[in-house]
Amino acid sequence: MSEIIAGIRLPDSAIARAATQLVRDTEDDLLSTTVAASSFGARSPPSASA
Repeated sequence: MSEIIAGIRLPDSAIARAATQLVRDTEDDLLSTTVAASSFGARSPPSASA
């Protein structure tokens, strides 16, 4: 059975469950990388000027 969150239907399939588990298994690493990049002033490359 699908679940609806914020108006978005989330599929209940083997691949959706596998993707969810992958995110749960790696989310700490992703969050740490984001925090580290923010803390050390990582920024987007400068835009090209005309």
